[in-house]
Amino acid sequence: MPKVKGNRKFCIHCKSTISRSHYYSFGHNRGLCANIKKHLLHPLNASKQVDTSQRQESSNLQNQNFGNHPCEEEEKQQESQPVTIDDVDFDLDNAEAGDADSNDDFSSDSDSDSELDEVDPSDSENDEVADHSVDVECPRAKCLALVLRAIFLFQVHAFISNASIVVLLGMIRVVINLIASLACFDILSSFAKEFPSTLYSAYKKAGITVDDFETWVVCPQCNSLYKFDNCFETRKGHSKKTVKSCTFKPPFTRAVQCNTKLLKVRFTAAGNTTYVPKKIYCTRRIDSTVQKYLQRPKFKELLLESKKATQDDNVIKDIYDGKTWKNFTDEEGELFFTDKRNLGLMMNIDWFQPFTNSDYSLGVIYMVLLNLPREERFKYENVIVCGIIPGPKEPSKNVNTFLKPIVTDLLNGWKGVMLKDGIYGKSLYKYALISLSSDIPATRKCCGFLGFSAKLGCSKCFKKFPTKNFGDKTDYSGFDIENWDLRTGKQHKVAAGLIERCKTKTGKEKMEKQLGVRFSQLFDLPYFDPIEMHVIDPMHNLLLGTGKLLIKLWLKTGTLTEQKLKTIDRLQNHIKVPSGYSKMARHISKYYKRFKAEECKTFLLIYSLYCCKRILGRKKLANLTKYVNACRLLCRKSIKKEDISRAHELLLDFCKGFQELYGKENCTPNMHLHLHLKECLENFGPVYAFWCFSFERYNGTLGNFHTNNYNIVSTFMKKIVLSQNISSMDHSLYDSFLKPKSAPRQIQSRKKKEKSFLDDQHKHIASALSMEQVNLSTFYNDYDHVTFDGIKYSSIKHKNGESADKFVMVPIPDKKEPNNIILRPGEILNLYKIQIVKPRCEFDYVAECRWFKPYDYQDEFGLDCPLKVWNSNYEHWKFYTYVRLSDIKTKFICIKKNCTFKRNDLIYRRKKKIYDTVHFVLDL
Repeated sequence: MPKVKGNRKFCIHCKSTISRSHYYSFGHNRGLCANIKKHLLHPLNASKQVDTSQRQESSNLQNQNFGNHPCEEEEKQQESQPVTIDDVDFDLDNAEAGDADSNDDFSSDSDSDSELDEVDPSDSENDEVADHSVDVECPRAKCLALVLRAIFLFQVHAFISNASIVVLLGMIRVVINLIASLACFDILSSFAKEFPSTLYSAYKKAGITVDDFETWVVCPQCNSLYKFDNCFETRKGHSKKTVKSCTFKPPFTRAVQCNTKLLKVRFTAAGNTTYVPKKIYCTRRIDSTVQKYLQRPKFKELLLESKKATQDDNVIKDIYDGKTWKNFTDEEGELFFTDKRNLGLMMNIDWFQPFTNSDYSLGVIYMVLLNLPREERFKYENVIVCGIIPGPKEPSKNVNTFLKPIVTDLLNGWKGVMLKDGIYGKSLYKYALISLSSDIPATRKCCGFLGFSAKLGCSKCFKKFPTKNFGDKTDYSGFDIENWDLRTGKQHKVAAGLIERCKTKTGKEKMEKQLGVRFSQLFDLPYFDPIEMHVIDPMHNLLLGTGKLLIKLWLKTGTLTEQKLKTIDRLQNHIKVPSGYSKMARHISKYYKRFKAEECKTFLLIYSLYCCKRILGRKKLANLTKYVNACRLLCRKSIKKEDISRAHELLLDFCKGFQELYGKENCTPNMHLHLHLKECLENFGPVYAFWCFSFERYNGTLGNFHTNNYNIVSTFMKKIVLSQNISSMDHSLYDSFLKPKSAPRQIQSRKKKEKSFLDDQHKHIASALSMEQVNLSTFYNDYDHVTFDGIKYSSIKHKNGESADKFVMVPIPDKKEPNNIILRPGEILNLYKIQIVKPRCEFDYVAECRWFKPYDYQDEFGLDCPLKVWNSNYEHWKFYTYVRLSDIKTKFICIKKNCTFKRNDLIYRRKKKIYDTVHFVLDL
């Protein structure tokens, strides 16, 4: 039996004392410790002609990737003196909340870059340097950089762990050595010598930085932040340094200092002692990140191009049409965004679960550059990750300590910073935080509000939510908006200042309840209006909030049963959604509890009215119709001002009807916030400009990163920096073998042989295009499907007529009242590509359509219901048979079905059943 001393064991084979975990991990109990080094170096023994320097570097690869053998380390430390705190190694990168055993340092799945942290850039024996630059003048270095960037691009796209990349680097090096030795290529042999064996050297030779962020030590008790160098002190009468405790003291009378230990001791496999933080917080500076983005090709042009509001004052297309962007001023009272180099920022903060089998919440603070076009600003490579908040739990009331470094950065940006935006010089840039878009809990923590269960739980007004008795459910009913007293940013900041001057904790909490306010670090920004500049996220509010609530209530009240859910599943299969629109991949009966926001949106806007038309009662269906109509108006990429007012009225009617149908005890704070969405859209534009779909996708991307459940904060930040740097590089050389997972496929139209129009057909097409026949060529090409302006259209010939892209809505005059323009549903029979000869030679696409015949009971489900009933027969109009694809307004969903309708029989004075085949039409 081996000798045991505390948590360490003495190996009788290599005569050394090592930790208990490594005693079993490296096979000391089985006498395998002597063969470990040979086993690790076995792949390199295949090449017998590798020179001495290469073998030495291969040995370094083994040591850096897997760590030196504990027995060898013990032999090197036999003559060492007892360790004092001045001799201790301080390891900041390998810090993490929670207790971790020493065997984590040797985990094969580690993504914490332990081999990166062990390298000292200032070591004279190491040829690595901290400068991540590539000598582009050297062709061999440039070729090596391209190869390494391809490897890291593969890692980013396929979510490969760092440990696997280290193994891949070693395998590639071995393969190059074998080829060089067999083919006697000296150039290839020298290339193999320069090929990196560690992640650190690979990043450096590829010209990639992964450590472009700051790391803070976090107090585990009060979340105070410290620089690592400030965690040590020298006491009076002592020459040696000691570890400092947290010095935070609340500003109350008789308050006690925190005194929580900031660092913990860790013993390495070599027997050394290190001090690491218990928790760390990583941040990235906004100015340095923007400066890096400005070095990208065409990024500066996108950022600085003129942001003009829409010429039509009645239409709101983006945030530039909102009141906040138009009216935001600088310190001198001038409009801030008249200068192209003044940037607007939107912040999001959210927590997610990075692990599947443990309850650990990790917070991420995102920033978005609003000056970028909407199709560019939410791309992952253009988002700034300002901070990663450690877990394991979310902060309970506020995130002020974590916002403090970001607020300092924003104050510098308000004054102006010089950024290098070109090859030759720098320019003055200013940036300001003008919007915060998050879910309800995160918004309350950032902007200084109480939780929604408080008496003053609304962040936009002073509406009181009472409770009858202690412990009872809060009453969120009452939608008399004319009696709501709205909050203002100035009042909010003044109240927060009064609360901060309280001398006791009890008095502070009492004032917070009375005023409905808490202090936020964002109040240090002189321009920030916490009321106007925080938005209500429609994704959480409309879709995930009320959308799921309705389904739960229908199940709870017995409106939906298991049999009816199966009926909905069957009806769901009848709907064929056109290209470009989301489809329901999962049935509601089994997966409604796990529906994501996109699935809730699709079910509400497309499936709900058709699937629930025979299941819900008349009143509940009418109430649902109001809610769906409001969502259909709001969930558009551009919106008219009257549509905002119309949606507000529909939501108000829905909330009042909901209270009557389901009772005030089922009303939620989301319903109250529905009625504040109007001002958010007026200030910041359509919902596509600020809702949180993109940020939720970023959390999903972060969740795909591989970790070993250790040192996750710095690991995630390094992964983010790497993926964004790789994504921003020009990697067109790699597109042939590496493409994005969700790369859109270009739909190729099937071209048929050129034909000639008949005289009558030629005449009608010319009339539809409002031109003379002599200006239109008689030759054409027909297609079964085409992609026009990014939208796919198909004819009845495509997919044997099963394609849903053949149904289109076109504005044409009413047959009975020609002066009245209506949207008429039709089906595309043929698609033509025609040539217009005069006034200039150009091509255009024309669709030959047949139109649905009106049905006597078109508004079967109500005048306000978007689901209409049309006859199963068609009718042809000679003049309106041909339409330009550019004149098509939208597509629609068509469901052909045999139905039974109940009608009043005037003779027998009773209901009679009518059987008919109809088209259900729902425009998109």
